[in-house]
Amino acid sequence: MSLLDTWKTPVGKIRISGALEGFSFVVLMLIGLPLKYGMGIPEVVKVTGPIHGMLLMWLWYQVAGLVWEQSWGYRRGAIVCGASLLPFGPFLIDGWLKQQPAPIA
Repeated sequence: MSLLDTWKTPVGKIRISGALEGFSFVVLMLIGLPLKYGMGIPEVVKVTGPIHGMLLMWLWYQVAGLVWEQSWGYRRGAIVCGASLLPFGPFLIDGWLKQQPAPIA
């Protein structure tokens, strides 16, 4: 399945958003924070921090839409939102998300 095909499904959109959010967290933790505290360059965190925050809010917004508008289930939504708060969480649940049924419209 191509990236474009994945983007066409609601769960696929969450998988892509989760991957972007997870990647932004890794960049923030592995590049931004060492530069800020190790080398005294806080500008990287000033850029990557808000980007990560916006991606996290976008992921939660998409999950809320599936839960409330398309009957995806509160448990699934809580799992995705909870995983987004953990380091590497979005990457760890990606396989699980791939197996989830399409939401009922």
